[in-house]
Order: sequence, then C-alpha cells, then structure tokens
Amino acid sequence: MKQRTETGFTLIEILVVVTLAILVLGALFSVLRIGFKASGKGAERLLVLQRIRKALLPMKRDVQECAFKIKVHNAADGSETALEIHQPAFDAHGYPFYDQENGNPVVKIIVYRFDRVSGTLYRNDMKKVEGLEDLEFATFEIIHGGIRMPALRVEFIVMVDKKEVVFRTVITSRYLSYWARDPNWVQNATSALVNYGLSD
Repeated sequence: MKQRTETGFTLIEILVVVTLAILVLGALFSVLRIGFKASGKGAERLLVLQRIRKALLPMKRDVQECAFKIKVHNAADGSETALEIHQPAFDAHGYPFYDQENGNPVVKIIVYRFDRVSGTLYRNDMKKVEGLEDLEFATFEIIHGGIRMPALRVEFIVMVDKKEVVFRTVITSRYLSYWARDPNWVQNATSALVNYGLSD
C-alpha cells in the first residue's frame, strides 16, 4: 500500500509570505501617497494660477487700452491699496471724445481696490478675485520718442502648499494705438499730448 503524505505550510513560511506582502503593499501605498500629494500640489498651483489670471487679464486690458495715467493709493493703515487707471473715452466708432467747450479729451477712470483683510480684489466696486494673500502695485514710466508712457508693476502673493509664492509681471500702455484711432491725430498730437500731461 502506498503511504499517504500530507503537505502544508509551516508557521515560518506563512510569516515570511505575510511579511513580504506587507512590504510590497507598504511600497505601493508610499508610491500612491507621493503621487496623490504631487497631484494635489499641482491642482492647488493650477487653482492659484487661475485666480491670478482672472485678476490679471482685465487689469492688463484696462492698462493697455491706451491708459495715459496710472495712480496708486495706499490706505494709511495699510488695509487697502487702490489702482486708478485713467483712460480716454471712445465713441462707438473707436474715436476718442473731446470736450466741446475746452477741447480737452474726455476721461474715464477705472479703479481696482484690494482689501488686504479679506484678500479680495474689486474692479469698480465689483468683486473680481478672492483668496489673494497680498497684492502690490507700483508705477513707473517708459519714455519712447519723447512720450512718457506709464507702466504698471504688479506683484501677487499667494499661498501654495502653506508657502508664500510671489508672482510678478509688468504691464505697459499702448499710446500709439490710441493716436492712430484719432482721425485728426496728426494735427492734434502735440496739443493733446500736452493736455494729457504726456509731453512738455
């Protein structure tokens, strides 16, 4: 008669297999955790960039739309900073308006106001962007062909992964496109430049 033998796993073999399984699962979990963390950072950075883009695009358009004067006002207590963009007003055909009485160009003013307490940016008292850590404006001039063209330096400070990150950009005005739209710009250029305070 054949002798029947029963085979099975010993306790040591089971412990070895369990230990290896735990090590493999631990390694997989670490890789997944790192991947999720990197994905979360990327998503957070993308949201921050979208927030900055949402704030910057209308501001860029307003400054480039032939702004001839840019002013920055800071509250005495540091709670707010405001940006005034002075633009010529245009008619339906894209030509600038002039005051009939004194011949001076008609001006419209766009105001951006950043409330540091709430981290909110407003454009003409309408909420544009929330969740900004800080926002700084600084103006300077670029001289081109004897014309002083204002420029704006913007600095956004936002929190990304519990760290402050600074985004900086510069926006310049486009005067030449403004004068090209004026049908009488050749005759009016000198007087209008003086009226606008762009040239002496």
